[in-house]
Amino acid sequence: MSGQGQRRPTWECPSLAHFTPDTPDNDTPMIITRPRGERPYILEAERELNAEDQTVFLLDDLTERDRVAIMDQLRVSAGTDGAHASITGSGTRTYMAVRAGLVGWQNLKDETGADVPFETVAGNSRKPKDETLSLLDWETKVELQGAIMDAAFPDDDDKEK
Repeated sequence: MSGQGQRRPTWECPSLAHFTPDTPDNDTPMIITRPRGERPYILEAERELNAEDQTVFLLDDLTERDRVAIMDQLRVSAGTDGAHASITGSGTRTYMAVRAGLVGWQNLKDETGADVPFETVAGNSRKPKDETLSLLDWETKVELQGAIMDAAFPDDDDKEK
């Protein structure tokens, strides 16, 4: 009788938290987001710094194809004990989102204080090389991925319109 009567763990994906079922109790009108275009992003850890000391990451909207491909990378499965979940694909998802949505930076410094160039792949002036992405630490990539993916969903400004 293994597995019977046990509750499967639930996990909520932040990027999917905006989806609600279409039920009579759901009286929220559908909101369509407009492309925001290229926009600056400052890491949470740098927001209290003087403007001249902040690194500005330039983010752009994902194409629908990129967004769907990224969302398809995350897999959640229940553990064999019924209490734990296994999450796979988050590294691939982060890499894909940052590679597709990061289009530049300003004021990123190396250990000597020199500006680090945003190097792109040949033939595409907005797509960073893998070597360029490897300069960023993992926590930075995860935060950028969140900002890139969140832009696909209505924000408070969209809801007020």
